[in-house]
Amino acid sequence: MTRLLERAFKAASELPSEEQDALAPRVLNEIAWEEKWDSALERDPEKLKKLAAQAREEIEAGKIRPLEPSRPASSSTTSILCRPATIF
Repeated sequence: MTRLLERAFKAASELPSEEQDALAPRVLNEIAWEEKWDSALERDPEKLKKLAAQAREEIEAGKIRPLEPSRPASSSTTSILCRPATIF
């Protein structure tokens, strides 16, 4: 385990139990998502290139805009930081 992750887990262990229980599913979901992402790319190594090309096309078409946390996303555009639902 890295020092940074040790620090994160130590900080989390000092939270009240309710907050630890709220944090745990988010951490586990992130790990599961990373495993799915890695698996999808292993099955189709060209997938990342395809996704990058698709993102460039959507940016050029104005369908994606940079994420601005202070500004809500409109229904006609997607945040560039959204994870693609079609990868799996």
